[in-house]
Amino acid sequence: MVPWNEAKPGGYAPGKPIHGTDLPESAAPDSFRGVDLSTYLRMDPHLLLGLLNTELRNHCDSLDDLVKTHGLDLRKLTDRMAKAGYEYQAAQNQFR
Repeated sequence: MVPWNEAKPGGYAPGKPIHGTDLPESAAPDSFRGVDLSTYLRMDPHLLLGLLNTELRNHCDSLDDLVKTHGLDLRKLTDRMAKAGYEYQAAQNQFR
């Protein structure tokens, strides 16, 4: 049986550079941290909900941290989400 990481060319192997970069696999979590929210005003609000909550859960301690980290306008973001029926819940650190 062929090991799963050798089953196809370019398969994952520990220590092998990440495809398309010179970075070792161990650099992936920090190097690819977070998402690009620069188009948040044009995104589908339901898709944006998932992206925001993922970013809040994985990388940001609060909504203020999220807007500072990504250079977002707090009022525009919360208004956008409110129009779609979502409000930020600080206790859960997520939009609901």
